[in-house]
Amino acid sequence: MPHRFDDEGNLLPIPPTPLQAAEAQVKALTAALFQAQEAAKALAQRQWVSLTDEEMHSCWDSPLTPLGMKHARMIEAKLKEKNT
Repeated sequence: MPHRFDDEGNLLPIPPTPLQAAEAQVKALTAALFQAQEAAKALAQRQWVSLTDEEMHSCWDSPLTPLGMKHARMIEAKLKEKNT
């Protein structure tokens, strides 16, 4: 392929072949996939943090009864089971 020059005589870069362009795209997509996998691992490794009693009470308009708190903790336990 002959060299190409701009109007000022500077050598222009040789455009990539279709194969080179595809390889560059695969490389970029592979890097993006790796980043996404690392982010997913980081999210999966997060430790469960339970709500305090005060935070649990603040979710309702009125204070929770002991039975209501028991039910809320049961729901929280099921969510923890499904998410850790």
